[in-house]
Amino acid sequence: MPRVQYPSPFVITADHYGSDLIYQDLTSSCNGSRTVFTVSEEYRENSLYIFFNGLLQRLGQEVTQDAANSQFSLSFTPTSNDTLVAIFQPKDLPLAPQ
Repeated sequence: MPRVQYPSPFVITADHYGSDLIYQDLTSSCNGSRTVFTVSEEYRENSLYIFFNGLLQRLGQEVTQDAANSQFSLSFTPTSNDTLVAIFQPKDLPLAPQ
């Protein structure tokens, strides 16, 4: 089997049935006043993982998702010294057959 070169270790492709995850660094959007953030594309509901300064934040606790608008909100306000990373599964990927 030939090796596949990925542009980022965070783009994980195991098959063609929805296993792709997208990594997006949102650190530059942290400004001390913003609590709502937008990712690059619509994501599948409950597939969003938010890491604040390297720590996973909980959906329904620190993170409220708005998948239809490609957004999420935080229950706190990150400053410019913080890091914020989103990892999610795009909505348009096919699901694995049952």
